[in-house]
Amino acid sequence: MVENRPWANFFAHAVLIIGVALVIFPVYIALVASTQAPDELLRGTIPLLPGSHGIENYTLMWKSGVSTANSPPAAQMLWNSFIMAMAITVGKLSISLLSAFAIVYFRFRFRMFFSG
Repeated sequence: MVENRPWANFFAHAVLIIGVALVIFPVYIALVASTQAPDELLRGTIPLLPGSHGIENYTLMWKSGVSTANSPPAAQMLWNSFIMAMAITVGKLSISLLSAFAIVYFRFRFRMFFSG
């Protein structure tokens, strides 16, 4: 039997909405801050609406990285991540295929324990 408790439903939804807002708000502030000019951010207050320097900031980050942190461009970091992900995927697939072949075709102690 399903009981209908409107106040409990309202309270549960209110808690969920507040929780989602607490998680999403810092992400939104980071997005808004990334669209501001550096001198606007150094004033100490971050506006709640996106600024007009978004495309300029993202283009600069993509091509030359963060100059103050001496980091490589975002495009190079993304390419390095792709290469590492592909190498790890190929390595895991090769080990998984070899272990699956061994479990299927060879008889050894604890074979079913390792295969689930």
